[in-house]
Amino acid sequence: MASESSVEIFLAKIGLQTYHTRFESQGYDTVFDLCLLEEEDLDLLNIREPSDRSKILEAGKYIFFFKKFADFAACLY
Repeated sequence: MASESSVEIFLAKIGLQTYHTRFESQGYDTVFDLCLLEEEDLDLLNIREPSDRSKILEAGKYIFFFKKFADFAACLY
């Protein structure tokens, strides 16, 4: 049984796992890749539903923020 990728898990957590193959086929391998997405990237992935686009972009920003916070916190110790 193949293990789920971090991208697949990320999309499942926000209820959009149906897009997994689109991301995978375009080379999105890590959650950090999704943190850098912009509207144009979603256009290229043919993700048209406004609510889905918003969920993906907002979740990516959230993860990016917490990664940066974790990096900063690590510097304090």
